[in-house]
Amino acid sequence: MDTLLYWVGMAAVAVNALTGVLDSGRKQMDLIGALLVGVATALGGGTIRDLLLDRNIFWVADQAYLMTALGMGLITFFIARSLTVPPSCS
Repeated sequence: MDTLLYWVGMAAVAVNALTGVLDSGRKQMDLIGALLVGVATALGGGTIRDLLLDRNIFWVADQAYLMTALGMGLITFFIARSLTVPPSCS
C-alpha cells in the first residue's frame, strides 16, 4: 500500500507541474519562469502542509519529487512550445 501511495503522490506532482507550466505558457513566460511556476504549483501545497504540521518537507526528504517536477516541467515546456502555432505577421 505504501508503494501505491508513493506513486500516486509522484503522479500528482507530475500533473501539477504540467498544469503550472501550461498556465505559464499562456502568459508567454520563458523557460525559467515556466519552471518556477511549475515547481511552485507541484510542490507548494505539500510544502505548506508539512510546515504547518511541523514535519520534514516531503521533497527535501525525497528529492525524487523535485526531480519529477523539474523533469515534467521541462518536457511540458518544450512539447507545448513545439505544438503551438506562432501568430501570423499579416
